[in-house]
Amino acid sequence: VDGPDRTDDVGAGAETLVDQGACDARGILGAGRGDEDDDPAVGERHLTGGTSEASVRAVAMVVHKYGGTSLGSIERIRAVARRVLAERRANNDIVVVASAMAGETDRLLGLAREVCGDPDRREADVLASSGEQVAVALLAMAIKNLGGDAVSLLGHQVRVVTDSLHSRAHIRRVESSRLLDVLRAKKIAVVAGFQGIDESGDVTTLGRGGSDTTAVAVAAALGAECCEIFTDVD
Repeated sequence: VDGPDRTDDVGAGAETLVDQGACDARGILGAGRGDEDDDPAVGERHLTGGTSEASVRAVAMVVHKYGGTSLGSIERIRAVARRVLAERRANNDIVVVASAMAGETDRLLGLAREVCGDPDRREADVLASSGEQVAVALLAMAIKNLGGDAVSLLGHQVRVVTDSLHSRAHIRRVESSRLLDVLRAKKIAVVAGFQGIDESGDVTTLGRGGSDTTAVAVAAALGAECCEIFTDVD
């Protein structure tokens, strides 16, 4: 299923990726090792080749990813919430993937280094992943405050399953059932990027830039028509 042309819709601050669309996201899972709080270059991102779930939908399914700069203050979070609600009110199902607020991942890892010079990687993942937890909760609250309905979900709640390589894990699969339940209930799913869970139940992080990877993997698993990576929101 080819994604719609969204050039006029996203404005400045969306980046484009074209994928051939296998639902296990072959070739993109585990990609991305840039700075988690750095935003990608300006552009627009399309995801093509969705699964049969998308092909029978009466409305479009889209995935938005917002980076740390876009979520860097309460006012910016409110601006993101307004954009997301506009997409929902256009009769599109929407999943939002959020990074931590700007600078938060570095702040948390700095605390870990103050405790010990070489933090245990498992515990560092537990700590670093909390930045996204804050961001998705605040964004879901902002959406609800503006009259929408949203559910925040962490990596283990979605079940973004990874290998056990702490701080630079690779996604093995994204389970779509919880997300589809949220969408069928006409709610917006707000997903924590950058994080997952391994087969033993331990929290993992995908490495710097991992929220982009999460967004593309979620879009592929859901068969979304479009995946947009936003670098800034007015």
